[in-house]
Amino acid sequence: MELLHKLVTLFDALSPFHIRSDPRPDSFKNSLFKKLPIELIVSIAEFLPLEAAALFTLTCRPVWYILGNQYLDRLSAIGHKLNRLLFLEFLERDLAYQIVCYNCQRLHSGTKQRYNSLWGSFNQPPCSVRDLNSHVQYNIQDGFCSITFQSAMKLYRHGLDYSEQISLLTGFGSPNVRGYTYQWTSIPRIVNGHFILRHQVWLLYPVGYEVIMPDTIYTDICPHWQFNCLGWSKLNMKLACRISHWDNLRLNLRCPTCSGLFQCRICPTEFQINTKDFLRNGVALVLTRWLDLGEGRDLSDPRYASHVYHGYGSCYRDTPVPFEAGSIRAAYEGESFDEEKLLTPEYKFELFWSTRPQVR
Repeated sequence: MELLHKLVTLFDALSPFHIRSDPRPDSFKNSLFKKLPIELIVSIAEFLPLEAAALFTLTCRPVWYILGNQYLDRLSAIGHKLNRLLFLEFLERDLAYQIVCYNCQRLHSGTKQRYNSLWGSFNQPPCSVRDLNSHVQYNIQDGFCSITFQSAMKLYRHGLDYSEQISLLTGFGSPNVRGYTYQWTSIPRIVNGHFILRHQVWLLYPVGYEVIMPDTIYTDICPHWQFNCLGWSKLNMKLACRISHWDNLRLNLRCPTCSGLFQCRICPTEFQINTKDFLRNGVALVLTRWLDLGEGRDLSDPRYASHVYHGYGSCYRDTPVPFEAGSIRAAYEGESFDEEKLLTPEYKFELFWSTRPQVR
């Protein structure tokens, strides 16, 4: 029982799931390994790679009684990081609710809310720090967790319920700004095996206020279309163009600079800029983008990797990921989507509350 306790302790260190600790005295007589000499079982383990020998140890209780913890102990020792990760990869195959985290070197379930904060990075797990350093809070959405994203996609592939993970990746916020009301929403969907995220930013200017370039939009379209609050950028130019003729219906529909659907030439991202007159509530500048993050099998997948920051000079920033123009929005919204519905805010009260007449 002392050895069994050590095994349970090791598994607690490697992953969040637990194994049975109650003894089953009849397991040996039902095991095929009972027919093998002990020396042969020991020889089999000695010829296996470390990660395979550790897995062999866990095949059944009789084998574990013979081999003990020697291979499991070596997995947790310094210098065996690669073997440990291979061991976890083998375990993950049959554990639908677990994801191998290569930064933390353990299994994660992907059912926790993440808050990517520079102030909290000192006590966050390594994978959360990785997301933070990858600028997912700017290029994907605030609070995005890559482990939860991978978990949702794995459950989808297994035909299991992934609604909890989708809920954790759905976001809403309303930062404090001066001169207008700021609101953002982020709603993901899994379509044809791809994780597609629709992110919208609403900038509502009250009646009597001039529609001007915002100080910040807190999130970029992608690493290749960024908002520059201190200077000029391609995105700033399109926003300035739409603001300059927000009340001109003809230009809003036909302007070659700011109307229609735009695609990033590097990562699978599409976006559009609209204005919406809400009469007594003011005028809203609406920035909508659709991101295809891929199948979530591996974070090195170009569909995901092209969306995040890898440092200056990274090949991920410059290597185009081909996709058909208009396909991402069409996959999320449908071929003939209702643009009027798209421009109707889901959280109307939160967006309009500051522009409502005050009751005295």
